[in-house]
Amino acid sequence: MKEKYAVVIVTYNRLRLLKECIECILCQSYPVDQIILINNASTDGTKEYLESINNEKFLIVNEQTNLGGAGGFYEGIKIASQTKNDWILVIDDDAMISSDYIELINKCHELDTDVMAFSGTVKTDGKIITEHRRRMITSKCVGEVHVAESEYTNETFAYDLSTFCGLVIKRNVIDMIGLPRLDFFIQYDDTEYSMRIRKLTKIVNVNTAILNHKTTLITENKKVREKWNWKIYYGTRNKIYSCIKHGYKLIIANYIIRVLGGAIKDFINPHIPKEVSKYNIRMIWSAVRCGMIGNLGKDNRYLP
Repeated sequence: MKEKYAVVIVTYNRLRLLKECIECILCQSYPVDQIILINNASTDGTKEYLESINNEKFLIVNEQTNLGGAGGFYEGIKIASQTKNDWILVIDDDAMISSDYIELINKCHELDTDVMAFSGTVKTDGKIITEHRRRMITSKCVGEVHVAESEYTNETFAYDLSTFCGLVIKRNVIDMIGLPRLDFFIQYDDTEYSMRIRKLTKIVNVNTAILNHKTTLITENKKVREKWNWKIYYGTRNKIYSCIKHGYKLIIANYIIRVLGGAIKDFINPHIPKEVSKYNIRMIWSAVRCGMIGNLGKDNRYLP
């Protein structure tokens, strides 16, 4: 029997990219059965564009407020879990999947029917972005390591931690592990979800299934000379909370030392303005504290 695939897309104010993303999905050599689109209260004409779509495959939800990536994926995966589709592909609006993406993943599933989660190779400007596929190393407090680029020359590899950039999940997995964390707002919700997935199944990357992630590569110099992006607050907070919840306490101790140490190092760096370094220290300390006590949700001090 033919496996049915649904796609969950979360979008916010990127109409041009969203149109291209949808086109990539509609051009799949293995056709998708449903497209669930969560519009996070976009103000750039996205709502009007979505309302003009006349295609029975689409299920569109226009949110009244921006729920963040975590809230958007929570809503989309919740809807997908209540459908009769067999598999759920999860992506942002800037993810352009190759025309054979689902076909290649489906072929891999047919060869190993025990696996309940797959993904493809994420590239930006033609470069493999290894941070999307990681392994958890619990010895010596190492934590997360990116799957080496050399492993992408194989047909597949198994790993532990995935972003929602091209992750394909068997629908019944959702029944067993629940929904993503709504209260993370943004950042690390996909990694925490992977921690739960790995308790049921390995995650397999199909290396020839390509996803072009149309984002901007950030240089290190930019990150240390300016106030840290608000996403760093949520990423730090949510990572600390997740690893405590899933029992990686030694890794968290090592991580906290590194992030606070980095902020202090910037503070004593004479080339970084004190206004910048003080802001960064306050933000990181707040993220560490909130992660440890489980104070989650949207923080009005750090917003897009």
